[in-house]
Amino acid sequence: MMLNTYEQFSTLNNELITYLNELISDDLKEKDSEKIVNNFNRILNDIEELKFKSDEIVSGGMELDKINNLRYSIMNSLFLISDLLHFYKLNEIERFKMRAVNYINHNSKPQIFR
Repeated sequence: MMLNTYEQFSTLNNELITYLNELISDDLKEKDSEKIVNNFNRILNDIEELKFKSDEIVSGGMELDKINNLRYSIMNSLFLISDLLHFYKLNEIERFKMRAVNYINHNSKPQIFR
């Protein structure tokens, strides 16, 4: 169950990072703000489902560290999307871009440094 949840999260997280890169490279000029909000809400809902799945994973020993890392990554993504939605709705574009770039850069580091 942990591996499946991790793979689903990894896929969603890559989708999120790709979408953020697209928005930033277009300087958030996408005309349809409803589409942007809907995309973020869809990803948010999908990641929330994974959060609930990760809460059901029970393990001990060395697996516990992996589970905790997965849960941390999921929560980090949830906080990111919440922040980005808030900044976007307030038209705080520079804060939006700064938060998104920080997340992208953090997630591009090799796992060993986390």
